[in-house]
Amino acid sequence: MVGGSGDLAVALFAALSASGYHCRRARVDGTPTGAVFVPAADETFAAHIAALAPLDLPVVVVGHLRRAGNLITAVTAGATAVVDTGLPFTTLLAAVLAGLTRRTPTGRHALLAALEQRRREIALVDRLTPREREVLTALGEGLTATDIAGADRVSVATVRSHIRALLRKLGVTSQLSAVALARRVPAQVAPELPEQIRRSGQFW
Repeated sequence: MVGGSGDLAVALFAALSASGYHCRRARVDGTPTGAVFVPAADETFAAHIAALAPLDLPVVVVGHLRRAGNLITAVTAGATAVVDTGLPFTTLLAAVLAGLTRRTPTGRHALLAALEQRRREIALVDRLTPREREVLTALGEGLTATDIAGADRVSVATVRSHIRALLRKLGVTSQLSAVALARRVPAQVAPELPEQIRRSGQFW
């Protein structure tokens, strides 16, 4: 069962079918063996997911980690796995397939805790100014304060001031911790779909 609309839902429907899954629209009669939901920004499929909970099926929700609140709602309703839409399509498909075949041994509570942690980290990174984000990106590329100052034609003191500010806002004490936190926060990008399956459609 594949639920959702748009290119990604269509791509997953096609790819899962090609992988040997017998995909159906979610409203078709019959008992599914698993479900994949690809909610739009303003939906969670919580009611559909909750309706499947008594069947004890693997339920995978594919959504953007920047909308962790929606994913938390889906997991609370009964989703057993979440997959980030920011992944390259082949990696995303592999994660969906894993979610349909494996259960997370640590369970729903660990998944909810991880999503809550991701939501907190996103909120911290979103507090940074555009300049602080540029400096953090440069630090992630291995540049020093002196390198950044030279490239941007500002003083080293100015760059160090930005570094101190971003460390304070992120609640960390080292540049390494700041870079690690930033790398865990997904960018705001749409998934790249194979060209042959870029077409419109809706599957439930």
